Amino acid sequence: MTPAEPNGQRTFTRSPESRAFEAFWRSLRNETLVPAREDFHPGKARNLISDLVLVEARDSSAVSQRIRVTGGRFDELIGYDIRGCNPADFLPRAYRAGVIESTRLMFEMPCGVWQITPAHLVHGYATHLEMTMLPLGPDKAGSHFLLVHVRSVGDLMRAYLPTPNGLGLDTSTTFEFLDVGAGVPEWTAQAA
Repeated sequence: MTPAEPNGQRTFTRSPESRAFEAFWRSLRNETLVPAREDFHPGKARNLISDLVLVEARDSSAVSQRIRVTGGRFDELIGYDIRGCNPADFLPRAYRAGVIESTRLMFEMPCGVWQITPAHLVHGYATHLEMTMLPLGPDKAGSHFLLVHVRSVGDLMRAYLPTPNGLGLDTSTTFEFLDVGAGVPEWTAQAA
């Protein structure tokens, strides 16, 4: 992914890695629109596993979420173990409702999301994260899951903003829903 800078604005295009992740996710589907949680096995994602994050939501409302698994390259990048955390806690309060709503839409439509998000890392750096999120069907307990591919794009920059949760995210600078076969929601990201 190469950032472009028309009129001084930094814009990004979707990377080949993001598209490879979506192709992998699509390969997990049997005859259903969304693969089930049990269809995802880390061994099937050897080339992607270092950049994957698995997020669990107790139900499709997505109000209660927690990070279950993080990949090694992602862990090294942020320098902090975020397993067990709620992803919304890394954002300012003003943006949390948008995250919950976009996640709910991913489960209920279903669809995916591709976005670029500024991130402040615990070791005094900032970067842009390319995140590609796709839903997994509920497990036997009724929990829903997001399989997320996360990678740093652009350069690391020195930043001295506090990261009380180990990671600080800003609202996405680029955001789009991905059609996985059911269309995309008619929703304006209020601060996803």
